[in-house]
Amino acid sequence: MWFSVRTAAIVGLAAGTVVGTQPVFAAPCVGDCNGNRVVQPGELNTSVARILNCQGTATGPCGSTQAPDCTNADKDGNGIINAGEFNNAIFNVLNGCPMEETATPQPSTPTPSATLAATVTSTAMPPPTATPSRTATPAATATTRPAVCGNGVLENGETCARCAADCKVKSCTPTSSVATFFVAFAPPLGESATSVTALVGYRSGGVSIPGTGTGSCQGGSNNGKACSSGTNCPGGQCVQPKSRVKNTPPASFIGVNDLDYAVRVVVTRSNTIAPGRIFSVDFDTCQGAVAPTLADFGCSVEGCATSFGPIDGCTCTVVTP
Repeated sequence: MWFSVRTAAIVGLAAGTVVGTQPVFAAPCVGDCNGNRVVQPGELNTSVARILNCQGTATGPCGSTQAPDCTNADKDGNGIINAGEFNNAIFNVLNGCPMEETATPQPSTPTPSATLAATVTSTAMPPPTATPSRTATPAATATTRPAVCGNGVLENGETCARCAADCKVKSCTPTSSVATFFVAFAPPLGESATSVTALVGYRSGGVSIPGTGTGSCQGGSNNGKACSSGTNCPGGQCVQPKSRVKNTPPASFIGVNDLDYAVRVVVTRSNTIAPGRIFSVDFDTCQGAVAPTLADFGCSVEGCATSFGPIDGCTCTVVTP
């Protein structure tokens, strides 16, 4: 049985209660560092720096609680800014912060008055009809080879702690020849992601990427130091590995950090990231090295999420053009 709105109101009065309202409060606005309920693109820099450099740890300068310059970016308050929370901030940049919300009305007891007599009548209503769910289109699955610890390439499931040889940076004299490889992404069956953090391992000594970290100075008095623009490199040039990451999804935000043995790439957009090739990397070949092949690369997904939270089981693989 379902009761009409009019009947419910009569029941409430007969019971001696009225409905009161609570003050309006602001809905959380993830990524709003200065509290003005507007997320500026510049405020995303803190979040992306945590994701690129911290690998899910909450220690030292990595966690939001240890570096409280934007604690509001840490939606769940666990001290780590993850890909899902970063995607929340991206959404708020593109669409604005959530509207203010009013708390659920709470009953309050009025001044005693005459009891209202009412006959409670019910109106039978049919139960809601369930809407048939759509069948998810199977996502393309990538074929991956087993990881081999110690073969000089950081592959899926490996860490530098367990496979130190795969994280060793070897010398490379870049040539004018560029080798382009793509990264293909696949979410679990029936899932879709709007944010992906991929770690692409590469055989140092065979290929390289100009610059280090999110950017480093080449030449000048700050040669080798970290930089974000040319003003950080007096007399030199700020070289950012991001310039080598191309063919990304439309209307996406890209963050890149080159570790000199692997490159971490964050891809985030407000809409779904389609399975398949999601970016390419232009590598410099190294003088005296053989031409790179797929065996010189590995890929692992470090973070995969929607604005509602993380997704387990996402995969990536390196493929040729």
